[in-house]
Amino acid sequence: MKSDSAEIIIELGDAAATEALGRDLGRAIKPGHVLALIGELGSGKTTLVRGLAAGMGLDPEQVHSPTFTMIQFYPGAPGLYHVDFYRLERPAELEQIGLDEALEGYDSACAVEWADKFPAQLPAGRLEIELCYSGQGRRALLSPTDSAHVLLCAAVKA
Repeated sequence: MKSDSAEIIIELGDAAATEALGRDLGRAIKPGHVLALIGELGSGKTTLVRGLAAGMGLDPEQVHSPTFTMIQFYPGAPGLYHVDFYRLERPAELEQIGLDEALEGYDSACAVEWADKFPAQLPAGRLEIELCYSGQGRRALLSPTDSAHVLLCAAVKA
């Protein structure tokens, strides 16, 4: 269940603004946080994760779309799992790629691209980020579903 009162809409003029949003999230993210990224091809999901990694103190140059590997881990404190559901067709495939480990969250956060393909397989507590084209740029709708992610959202708002 989304917390509509905590939703934030952010206008993103270009890819640099999308990456900056990711950096802001990365500075506030904690182990156990899950970002559910939603948006069509080219809307900026991987760009946002690149910024997220930078904000977490990880090497953003290592971040590439995991469309073919489906899951990538970037070590750090906390580490970051980067998951892509794009090529998956059935929920049963999520176990094969190691989604459970990525979502454990003991010492890492997790960003899932194409999260709207299998929302029931994600934790109820997450920050949904919908990226879409808007005028000359993009728009991000941040929708936290629990109090931990409301705090993450508030850190970006500040």
